[in-house]
Amino acid sequence: MSEPRATANLGAAGPRLAEVVAPPSPGQRAGRTGRQFWRSSPVGIVSLLLLLGAMVIALLADRIAPYDPLAADFIAISQPPTAEHLLGTDQLGRDVLSRIMYGTRLTLLIAVAAVAIGDGIGFVWGLVAGYAGGKFDLISLRLLDLMMAFPALILAMLLLAGLGSGIVTVTIAIAVTRIPGTTRVVRAIVLSTKEMAFVDAARAIGVAPIRMLARHIAPQCVAPMLVLASLNLGTAIFAEAALSFLGVGTPPPAPTWGSMLGGVLAGAFRPPWWLVLAPGLAITITIMAANLLGDALRDFLDPRLRSQLQ
Repeated sequence: MSEPRATANLGAAGPRLAEVVAPPSPGQRAGRTGRQFWRSSPVGIVSLLLLLGAMVIALLADRIAPYDPLAADFIAISQPPTAEHLLGTDQLGRDVLSRIMYGTRLTLLIAVAAVAIGDGIGFVWGLVAGYAGGKFDLISLRLLDLMMAFPALILAMLLLAGLGSGIVTVTIAIAVTRIPGTTRVVRAIVLSTKEMAFVDAARAIGVAPIRMLARHIAPQCVAPMLVLASLNLGTAIFAEAALSFLGVGTPPPAPTWGSMLGGVLAGAFRPPWWLVLAPGLAITITIMAANLLGDALRDFLDPRLRSQLQ
């Protein structure tokens, strides 16, 4: 009598046991990861919120901007901040706050697109070069050395001199400068990953090279790529601002943070303080948020550093 009773008890406990050991849903895993990230790095969360806020401003600039960023008002030229113009007006009477909001759209569009293109090319190039090795890897290294021999801004200015000015060409120029560093990082990860036991086992059972890269090696590069992309975002914003400041970036009258800062400094020996402070703070805060987010992601995704933070 005891054996059927034990079987019945086991059968009744089966569904409960299945519920206990059931894997968490993607939403639960995302929530758990978010809570862990919040506990380990509140600064990273604040930085992420700042970047998300900048993206919201960029998307809604045409709805929340109080004025047309290109409309000149010659009655209100170079006015300091007032209740009507919260960040003042520039030398043509244009509202600085509206230009900052619209500049957020162009600046982030160029930076995000440049990082996506440059890091995407560098990711694929590093995967193939690291896994293939041989002459292809050797030639790749020499090309990367040639690209890295030029400072990033000099290389971007050379590309702009050949391609001409415009939003697309500025994006391409900045993207090219991001390729060498990303390629080298991904190549180093692939070189260490392809010597591991699970890769040898997959190779032994006849896994094709493309499937090997896609299923076994590329996922090992995702976490470092997230960190690298967040850091490159700040670098791309700085590069766009520097190129616009030097007069070879986005052509006027399109407002970007760098062109706003460069235009006012080139037009006056002692420009009004609000025309320098507003775009300068926008550039500084956004770059700082991107860099702090990259540092937080690095600490969170590295198991050795995560154990020290928790």
